[in-house]
Amino acid sequence: MVFGFSFVKSKLLNRSRKKYNERKYKSSSRNSYFLSLFSSDEKILDILARSLYMQKKYSKSLKIYIKAENKQLLLRNHNKNKFKCALKSNNYLLAFKALSDSRSDGKVHREAISQLTKVIKKLDLSTRTDLIIEFSNIGDVPKKILSLSNEKINSISRIDLDPNSYSTLNPEILKTQRHIREAISIKQSSSYILSNHFIEVSSNPIKLLFLPFTSLYLAYQLKKEKHDETSKSLYFPDIGLLNPEIRKDCVVIFPTNGVGFGHYTRAMAIAIQLRKLNPKTEIVMFTTMPTLSTAANNGFITYHLPGRYKYDDMNPREWNLLIEEFLGIVLYLHRPKLFLFDGAYPYRGLLNAISNQDRMLNCWIRRGGEKDKSKTIPQDSISKFDSIILPGDTVPTPSDIYGPGKSVLRVNPIILIDKKSTLPKGSLRSKIGVPGEAILCYVQLGAGRINEINSEIRYTVDALLDVPGVIILIGESLLGERIEYSHPRVRILREYPNALYYEDIDFAIIAGGYNSFHEVLEHNIPSICFPNMNTGRDDQLARCVVARDAGCMILVKNRNKRSIKAAVNRIANSDIREKMSNNCSILSRPNGSVEVASWISNLL
Repeated sequence: MVFGFSFVKSKLLNRSRKKYNERKYKSSSRNSYFLSLFSSDEKILDILARSLYMQKKYSKSLKIYIKAENKQLLLRNHNKNKFKCALKSNNYLLAFKALSDSRSDGKVHREAISQLTKVIKKLDLSTRTDLIIEFSNIGDVPKKILSLSNEKINSISRIDLDPNSYSTLNPEILKTQRHIREAISIKQSSSYILSNHFIEVSSNPIKLLFLPFTSLYLAYQLKKEKHDETSKSLYFPDIGLLNPEIRKDCVVIFPTNGVGFGHYTRAMAIAIQLRKLNPKTEIVMFTTMPTLSTAANNGFITYHLPGRYKYDDMNPREWNLLIEEFLGIVLYLHRPKLFLFDGAYPYRGLLNAISNQDRMLNCWIRRGGEKDKSKTIPQDSISKFDSIILPGDTVPTPSDIYGPGKSVLRVNPIILIDKKSTLPKGSLRSKIGVPGEAILCYVQLGAGRINEINSEIRYTVDALLDVPGVIILIGESLLGERIEYSHPRVRILREYPNALYYEDIDFAIIAGGYNSFHEVLEHNIPSICFPNMNTGRDDQLARCVVARDAGCMILVKNRNKRSIKAAVNRIANSDIREKMSNNCSILSRPNGSVEVASWISNLL
């Protein structure tokens, strides 16, 4: 019975479509109307609405478009045709509703504004003023229509196709985008990909013989996220949801949260330099870092999405859907010309969100110095970015790993606080109550707690306290727990960025992270380095070996009480510190954030 109805429905639908293409609109409307009595799917309603529209039966056609909306369906040229039908039927409120819904299509939107303005202009002043007030209850009123009323312009909300306007969020478009994201998510699931593989193989006897092997290989690819060819088919082509004419002078920057502040600090450095070059450029910070106050205090618009592990039992797929939805709305709201990502691993939700953004440049800041056994990134991720920015490091990164023809920008090390940005000498000592003649040592290590007898930081503090005249300044991370330790020669500094006070530092003991490493070189601070050997990607040892060989850093790879004590005793010698400070200039380079900001400024 069901099969018989489907067969008849298919035949009648094809007949309606054929009659419409032959411009026999009466026949196509009769056939499609008969079908609509039994089934009101999108294809039937579309042919019926357009057939009535072509017969200039605007009121009847308008009812079909409204019926489709009630079923949460969008027909072909829906808002454009609905607008004309409403206008011809003198239903100005529905015409304005269709006009508001067409904002994503700049040309259609502008034409609709002109047509509605021309019609309303013929009404008397009092009538059109009342009508415009009713328009304001539906949506924002364009300035051209607003000027026809006798109300003050500021008394009614309005919207123009203005690149600097935020009022472009359209519920229908957001709903459509959400459906697209859901479809993408389904097609990216392992179950869908494997099922699709079984279907393809089953039609070929030869391939069927190799099914056990190809299935195992595909499963391996899925596990390693290397299904490149599969991924290419998952993305919908640009469907014009965002009008490329209304891209703003805006940059959205997305730094992820790693072990420390590396990604976030580079992003802040570039944002601050970019604002100096282009004060009018809107800079938006979207991040998984919880330290949004620093970006907000610099005047940047900020959005925060907590990392996946902040949610109880949230799996990666759910979190990627969350980031895709949130980032997608941010990109749709701000319409940036450039998207800048700083992170070691591009999340699948991020890749999905940026893949459908027409005329938006996508750039990836990818720090070098990765370990050979780092976690593999999704193979198709490189293709989603127009340019790769490689911040300088002591260990060079080969650009050929990004594939032939990929635009690669090499810059000097990116740091937030260079010599021009530090506070005057004496600022820190006055702040924490340290006399000018004292030797001030800055310590920032992530290994263990100071109250643990056998921790590296405890060994370090004890060794420093044995050196007369040394005051210890412990840099406390905003991401970590508060340090509870009381000693007359120990101070705690919980700020960001601590490099602001580097003019007052005599020497430092640091881990081998990108920021701390390049900041002490920039400020010619003799240092002891404890490279973290357990990082997922960052090869801190390789980075610090270069500084050791240049004579500006003491490297302690195997840390224990004895080796840490020996390193501290060595750097306690003022002559050795002076020589190390002079050697820092061997590796010191200009600030790469200025280069990146200048490059972005030229693109904008």
